[in-house]
Amino acid sequence: MKRVESSASTSSSQTVVDIPSVRDLYLPTVDTEDLYMYSLKLLVLEYINEPRFQSSGANSSNNGRQSFDRPYDATNNKRMTRLDVGIVKRERDTKSDEIALRSLKAKLEAYLNKVTINQIVIDNLDYRRSLMKFYNDYFLNPTLRTTMDEISRPDDMIVYFSKTASNQLNKFNIGNVQIELYSQVSKFTALLLEFAKISNASTEFIARLKDFETSVSKHDSNKNRRISVYADNGTEISGYNGSRSSKSQPTFRVEQVTHASYFGELFGVDTITLQQDIIRVAKFTTNENYCKELRYLQSLIKTDQGPLRDTDFSSDEDYEHWKLYLISEMGSLFKKHENRSINAGQSSETNQIIPQNPRDCFTALMMKVFQKDCTNQPSSLKLSQDAFFFMTKYSKYWMVDYYSTMASLLYSAFNLAVLDYEEINIPLTETFFSMIHIRVLAQDHYKDTSSWNDRDQKQWIINMLYTSSQCMASLDNLLSGLFSKTKPKFSPILKFYYTFFEEDPAVVMFKKYTHFTNKHAIRQLRKPIYKAAELYYISLLETLPKDKNLEIHHIQNIAEQILQSIKGIQKRYTKPLLDKINIAFMSAEMLITAYATDFPSMVSRAEKYYKKVNKESVAPVNALELYNSVKELRDIYMQVQTKRQFPFDLEEIFYKYMCKITKEITKNIKEVVVISLKNEKWERINDETPFSHSVLDIFKMVNESIDLMKALDWSNLYQVAKAFTLILKAFSDDIKIYSQDTLKLIQKDLRKSSLAAAKKYLENNTSEEKLMGSNIKDKKRWTFHDMKKALRSGDDKRAIPPAFEYREATCVMLNDLETMIKMVNQLDEKLEPESISQQVEKSKSIDNKKESDPDIDQPLKQIYSVRVVEARNIRGYSKDGMSNASVSLRCSTKQRESGMTAIIPKTINPVWDEEFEIELPYNGKSNLTFNVWHHSSSKLHSFSGDDICGRASLVLDSKHFTDDGFPNSRTLDLDTQGQLFVQISLETEKYDAMFSFARSYRILSRSRDRAVELLVDKFASYVAYSISRQTLQTLCGASSNVVPSDNAIYDAIVPLFDYLNSNLSILATQLTGELLMMVMLKAWFGILKTADSILLPQLSIAKNKMALTKNSLWKHDSKAIVGYGRPLSHKEVEIIFKWLDALCIDFFYNDGEGPPLQDLKNKDYQKLLLIPAFYDKSIIELKTEVKRLSPSYYKFVEKTYRDNNPNIVISRKLTSVERRKTIMNSSFRKTKEQIDREVQDGSVDTLERDSELLDIILRILISKQEIDFVYQHLHERKLKRKVIAITSIADKAAKGHKVKYKK
Repeated sequence: MKRVESSASTSSSQTVVDIPSVRDLYLPTVDTEDLYMYSLKLLVLEYINEPRFQSSGANSSNNGRQSFDRPYDATNNKRMTRLDVGIVKRERDTKSDEIALRSLKAKLEAYLNKVTINQIVIDNLDYRRSLMKFYNDYFLNPTLRTTMDEISRPDDMIVYFSKTASNQLNKFNIGNVQIELYSQVSKFTALLLEFAKISNASTEFIARLKDFETSVSKHDSNKNRRISVYADNGTEISGYNGSRSSKSQPTFRVEQVTHASYFGELFGVDTITLQQDIIRVAKFTTNENYCKELRYLQSLIKTDQGPLRDTDFSSDEDYEHWKLYLISEMGSLFKKHENRSINAGQSSETNQIIPQNPRDCFTALMMKVFQKDCTNQPSSLKLSQDAFFFMTKYSKYWMVDYYSTMASLLYSAFNLAVLDYEEINIPLTETFFSMIHIRVLAQDHYKDTSSWNDRDQKQWIINMLYTSSQCMASLDNLLSGLFSKTKPKFSPILKFYYTFFEEDPAVVMFKKYTHFTNKHAIRQLRKPIYKAAELYYISLLETLPKDKNLEIHHIQNIAEQILQSIKGIQKRYTKPLLDKINIAFMSAEMLITAYATDFPSMVSRAEKYYKKVNKESVAPVNALELYNSVKELRDIYMQVQTKRQFPFDLEEIFYKYMCKITKEITKNIKEVVVISLKNEKWERINDETPFSHSVLDIFKMVNESIDLMKALDWSNLYQVAKAFTLILKAFSDDIKIYSQDTLKLIQKDLRKSSLAAAKKYLENNTSEEKLMGSNIKDKKRWTFHDMKKALRSGDDKRAIPPAFEYREATCVMLNDLETMIKMVNQLDEKLEPESISQQVEKSKSIDNKKESDPDIDQPLKQIYSVRVVEARNIRGYSKDGMSNASVSLRCSTKQRESGMTAIIPKTINPVWDEEFEIELPYNGKSNLTFNVWHHSSSKLHSFSGDDICGRASLVLDSKHFTDDGFPNSRTLDLDTQGQLFVQISLETEKYDAMFSFARSYRILSRSRDRAVELLVDKFASYVAYSISRQTLQTLCGASSNVVPSDNAIYDAIVPLFDYLNSNLSILATQLTGELLMMVMLKAWFGILKTADSILLPQLSIAKNKMALTKNSLWKHDSKAIVGYGRPLSHKEVEIIFKWLDALCIDFFYNDGEGPPLQDLKNKDYQKLLLIPAFYDKSIIELKTEVKRLSPSYYKFVEKTYRDNNPNIVISRKLTSVERRKTIMNSSFRKTKEQIDREVQDGSVDTLERDSELLDIILRILISKQEIDFVYQHLHERKLKRKVIAITSIADKAAKGHKVKYKK
């Protein structure tokens, strides 16, 4: 059968379902007078059929009226029995019976509890199941427990148990339900009787129970004495009334008509009028008339013309079930009334007793009942027995007691009469639903509202929607108090809504087939949220001063209150209301939008008033506190409103304050550096902390400043990157001041220590020596001559000079430089300057600004790094034709000395390899003068002064150098003789985070390395003396014809062991472990350099033919080489390598206590090890090797030119080494580590190795007097390199690269 849906359920999914109200559809239209008469007739009909008017086993012939001589209570017009269950019970109001009843209930509850936990065993499982169900429903269920507490008669408990037992027996399909039911009720009655006896109940109390027990126990043998007992829903249970020999006749007096008093109150009729109306309707209210109307209605139902048709049901089975139910109910009514009527059974449609529209009449009647009983019960539903009488009897007599019909009609009546509020009354509504489920929808399948017939289902759904609208109205009202101190609680309403509305089967089906949604309700609920937020924001604005007292903190207070309110709402309401409305999001959106709209004008007014009153601008700290608060609001806004931008540019308003903070930070950093240098005592902080307080003070200030900027969490990445760039630029400048001043102090301290050592030495010598010696004040260093004399304390014995007394302050300053380098690296990791620089460049490219940023785009200084590499063939001033050479640099723009190299003793080809930094204005020029000095070791030095070996100059002009930080090699001719080789690199200073970091790192590294060199230089003279030709002559003789023993060889180097150990022991107590390793490696490199100069002559000797004709100390010896001396014998070479091996393994490495072997056996050491392999080879063999290795050298040159800038002269180091020295490639840790790996990997390059071997062989050939051959080879090498350079330039130019070649 096809089901015909209601008008609501047939709506299209594309159309909004228009739901009529309960009042529009179901407000009864029956006339009040008609309702009154119909209800009165039924009251009279019930009255004349009361058992008291029936004789024993006989029918009355007087219109079915029967008499019964039971007593009446004239005071309340009620008979002594419970009519809706049909058992006659006598009411007693004595105090003793009330106490007995309470005791009986308590004993029954204890008994049932023991049955449940098996302390009392019940053999009959069906009976035990009924007892347990009764106990669970009426004692453990809080709702029904109230019903049990309100029972005032013991026979009511029998009725409730009968209902429970009947349901249980039907549920478990017991064979003969009726017999089993009588058996269980009999046992339960006997149980109550037993408890009543021990509860001191009255005789009448016990007699009622005994009568009931007797009636039930005699049911099978006394059928004619059986009466019906009805449960609250009208279901027949069983019963028995004792036979009476007499009968009464209805008097129709008001006081004797049961429920007449309640009926009069229900319709507002006085007693006289009611009496008259009863007499008037009694003439027509007969069993005969009622049965005729009932018979007519039955015929309509049987012919499918009843109030409901088959189209109202989802299936034929449901329709037939409904018909059978009504026909069955009619049968029971016929049985009751036809036996008492002579003419009963004929069809009639007069509608004198059964109304034409019974649904309307029943709804109207129940509205009156609910209005009367619920007037004084705003939060609970406690219906009287009279109310239940009208509910059960009238629904049954008017044929509307089918469970779905009765439930929907009661729901409509309750909504129209009691729940006619705008908002939901949850306690009252829940009680009503509980009553419906217990009394009407007792069976589980009754509760499936989706299976109801269309008419009842539609009415139920309309009422449910009405209840839903009440829930929405309650939520609406609660939302208006969203910002009150006590937050509204939605959970009771939502729990009720989801329990009773959303989970109702009919509602679920309705939503499914109609696509009904609560969008309209959702829209309506959003309005009070916005309104509440608006009113709350207005209340906040009212707290702002309206005059000149307005300040930034007032605006911040509002922001913080808004933020606090939003967080409170978010914490309280974590889930969306109705799964659709995010209360926190909507509140935040409204409040923040309103605040953001007014914010710019509020800030402008506050700034204006503050400046006018205080004559200064708002403090940046206060303004940025406000920024943080508003930024947090903006972050929330962006989360809740993803499709719209924030109403204003927050950073644009506060950027000026950020700039002020940045300037204050740069100023404070400089002040900390200056104050630290001024007040520093250069003492260790403690034994575990080897550096001074100045390092902590400086980096504490820097880190706090960076943390402050980071804490702002500034959203404009360009602006914050710019601020960090400015801070790092200032930091770099201040680090330069600190490192330069520290290095000067180290130099000053070392000079003081040298003077003290010289004074002590002179005091220990003879007065004649004091007179011949130089002025102590002018003695700056230990010369080779002084060291030589100091070591000679006898003919064959050499004394060890005292260790250099390094001052604690000197070591602390060096520790400070090393610690600062580490802290700069930590700052690198913390700030990631590469990302800062990239952000600045990215913002510039995106914005594509025509005008540059004046703060960071202005040109700064240009930094020239001047590397003094070496000099060749300089003028010799000593008797042996050598010089103790150094170079000083003087810049014309500064008119002072810009730097000075170390002194290289006894050479005309000194190698310094030292770097200096000179700053010039952007595009500025300066003349840089290089002065090469000879420092005499004579005791008369103080009278004669230093001699000039030569002078050269160079113009520092950015047009002549590439601005990329790579070295540009220059060869300068000295004005006397010889050449000076320098490298100039240019980098323009700029506002760039990477550049600032790099410069800080390079400045500190250079200062530290220079300081280490100065420390090592203090024992360099003794190293030069110990590993020298003089020491070799002592062992092997002047002609090298003595073969010393191994012990003699090692004994010769022991003093150097002791001297180095004494000096390093002093340093070990003051320097950090890392610095001590650096000092040891630097000393080792000096030893290797000294050994290299003794082992072989330098290639520079063969590069200038002028050196071949120069007079020297060795001119009488045909084997002597100018600028080098006599070549060493094989034995002397072997001795030097034994010394080197002993120093490397036994002293410096020292079983792992010193530097690692890979650092000691470095590239220079490996290169020296090539000498013994080729030293004894013949000249022919060596020349053959030169021929073999030359192609590899040219390939190496080609590779170097191909991979790097062609204007760089090839040095002994790979270009990676040169790149490492640029500022930009010292900028951050990752780059430095990468370049270090390149240098390490490059050290094993085969081509480079062959090139180094070629140089060694050429130097061996020079020692074998093949100077002409070497000169020719070097000349060819020079020409070939030029060709390679030109070819490389051409190739790069062809590829579009910008190249620049300098000779």
